[in-house]
Parts: sequence; C-alpha cells; structure tokens
Amino acid sequence: MHKMMQILVPLMLAVAMPSVHAGEQKVYKWTDNNGVTHYTQAPPPKGSTYEATSMREPRPARNDAVAEPEVELSPLCKKVRANLDILNSAKVVTMDTDGDGESETLSDEQRQTQVSLAEQQWEAYCE
Repeated sequence: MHKMMQILVPLMLAVAMPSVHAGEQKVYKWTDNNGVTHYTQAPPPKGSTYEATSMREPRPARNDAVAEPEVELSPLCKKVRANLDILNSAKVVTMDTDGDGESETLSDEQRQTQVSLAEQQWEAYCE
C-alpha cells in the first residue's frame, strides 16, 4: 500500500499541476547590451540577467453582462423613427401631399423622397 501511495501521489500532482497553471503565462523582462528593455514569452539569451513573472490570461467577457440602458429618444426622434418604420414597411402609405386636407397614396418615388427626408431628419436631430 505504501509503495502504491508513493507512485500515486506524484502522479496525481503531475496531473493536477498543469491545470493550476493553465491560465498563466511566463513573461521575461531583460535588458540587452544596448540598454533596451525587452518583455518576451521566450527566455532571454543565455547569460542575460532577467526577471520572470507569471501572468494570468484575461478571462473572456461574460455573456450575461448588463447591457447599457437605451437612451430615451426625444418626441421628435420617436416621430421620425415611427415615420421611417411606416415608410419602410410593405404597407400602402397615404399622405396629404398638396395641403388640401385629402390623403393620397404615395407613389414609389414619393415614398423614397419621404424616406430620404426622414433619414436626413434622423441624422440632423437624433444622432
């Protein structure tokens, strides 16, 4: 039993140790003959005086991070966004185009003109 423990303990340590250091990297700091300081992951040339530091790799960003709250849109921007949504939908769009109080169905050209105007308003007032 004692002989078995002598074999198992070092074996278990050998297996466990790489996982302890898996997230670490060694960084070497050394100065060359010209006085230039180097930071490398590879050991410096033989005979150089150096410092070795273990650094942990950064953890990946968490997916469940809190999203920044959306900025509240002004009433004008809400109206422009609603107009763009309607103009870009597949619905038939009507509008009083000549000021007579009667709504007419917009042609494709008129609709595209209104989309361009709304996009310009968005860029001017909402971005």
